[in-house]
Amino acid sequence: MYLFFNNKIYSEGTPLVSADSKAFRYGELVFETLRYSNGTIYFFENHWNRLEKAATLLQIQFPAYFTAAVLELHIRKLLEKNKLSTARIRVSLFKGNGGLMEVDPDAFNLLIENYLLADTHYTLNSNGLDLCFYNKMHKPMDAFSNYKTGNHLIYTMAALFAKSQKCNEAIISNCLHRIADCTIANIFLLKNNRLYTPPLQEGAIDGIMRNYLLSKLPDIEEKVLDQEAILTAEEIFLTNTIRGIQWVKRVNHNTYGNKTTVDIFNQYLKNFKAG
Repeated sequence: MYLFFNNKIYSEGTPLVSADSKAFRYGELVFETLRYSNGTIYFFENHWNRLEKAATLLQIQFPAYFTAAVLELHIRKLLEKNKLSTARIRVSLFKGNGGLMEVDPDAFNLLIENYLLADTHYTLNSNGLDLCFYNKMHKPMDAFSNYKTGNHLIYTMAALFAKSQKCNEAIISNCLHRIADCTIANIFLLKNNRLYTPPLQEGAIDGIMRNYLLSKLPDIEEKVLDQEAILTAEEIFLTNTIRGIQWVKRVNHNTYGNKTTVDIFNQYLKNFKAG
């Protein structure tokens, strides 16, 4: 497998980042995870817009040559080099090297990685997911919370906790002990025939698939949710660009159905054509 770093393609495992990298030291990095299948990069424009906003927030300056078209060209060249027809793509942008207070406005690093995906199209999981609550850390509710950055510790710890509990995912709470999102997905629930998802102000990632469903299902209410709302829901499902929609069977000892989730999947993702 190969990866792309700063206009060159390298073999996977090649040392590329210095020990004094600001991304390594301080988490000054933003990233996007994209899905590719049948010649199409799903929601590419949406990912580019979120990447641009996140980079601006972290004061990562784009060189004049770096545009959406240039990024797409690099992605496709790497896919061709790796001979992948279906893939998960990770794009990372990060600063250069130096100490905490050192600023180099010209420092700009681009890393692109590809990973094989088995499914050529969105499929709904046949077995429902098992979820648990992660309460050892709590997510802030600030300007950075809606983006994917190098400060990802709560997600990695929550994922390790979920694995230790033999769960597929962990539900992450914000600093007010309300629901934000999950380790790699946004969360939705159905109660009394109404769909709900936490607002971005609650610390949720500004998910691409989340926004797609909000555009298709305008009756979804963005609402502050707590653990009790999760435990008393009728259905729960998770969303992200890579997997689409996944239904949840169990949280702790509570079990859930999936009728509405199946209907939503069949209507909006079963025959989804990215464009």
